[in-house]
Amino acid sequence: MAYSESHVLLRLLGKFGTTAASELEEWGISLRIRMGGEAPFLESDKVALLNAVATPAKTFHQDTTVAAGIYCHLTELTAAYIGADGHYVGGATQDTTHLPIGPWAGSNNSGSSWDVARTYTLRTAAGRGLAHAGRFYYPCVQLVADDGRWTGTQVAGAADAAANFLNAVNTAADTVWDNPLPGGGGSISWGVSVMSQGSTVGAGGPLARKVIRVEIGRVPDTQRRRTKSLVEDYVGKDLAGAAAVRAERNVISAEATD
Repeated sequence: MAYSESHVLLRLLGKFGTTAASELEEWGISLRIRMGGEAPFLESDKVALLNAVATPAKTFHQDTTVAAGIYCHLTELTAAYIGADGHYVGGATQDTTHLPIGPWAGSNNSGSSWDVARTYTLRTAAGRGLAHAGRFYYPCVQLVADDGRWTGTQVAGAADAAANFLNAVNTAADTVWDNPLPGGGGSISWGVSVMSQGSTVGAGGPLARKVIRVEIGRVPDTQRRRTKSLVEDYVGKDLAGAAAVRAERNVISAEATD
């Protein structure tokens, strides 16, 4: 399966735990960035993108309306060039560029299961079809109203924070690459995009559309993979008469083996 063009895969990575060093579980989100043009694929451009995005990422993560918990740490940004074939450009010769940051804890003091997430839907100008929308799932504490949902005020603030962050990513990408619009016509702000894979260009083929809006639902989502390393520990309590039932069963079992 192919993409319509080469692009940059930007990731925000973090860890759950009392401190970032405890590394009890990891989390991450990914954004695809159209950069326009196919070459050159410079390491310095990835470094410039990560440096420009670091502070906006911190601001987003620590925004009170985003509501990442104090045990949710943002620890690293990464960037990699992805070719139209869906593989890393240059194969094994290209290294993913890492930028350790923080670690920065979220702002919310309340505890919550690590699998709770807020869904950020990335809308394009297309109402339906290929590459019409994407999403990422950001860790969030479950501070819901009495109807079991986040309030409209909560998600509106988070949408503002997300829009500011994505605008900063777009500005950084446009500054780093600033490639001309295909066929002339000056430059285009490439930036964060939704990219659908396909086998052929055209109907049903790969498409890429720029993100123009971010939306958040009020119902909490879950990402079970963010609790896969947690060890289950069951605690129980016998009902009345349980000991007698066990004793009777043991007697029957002993008689059956005589």
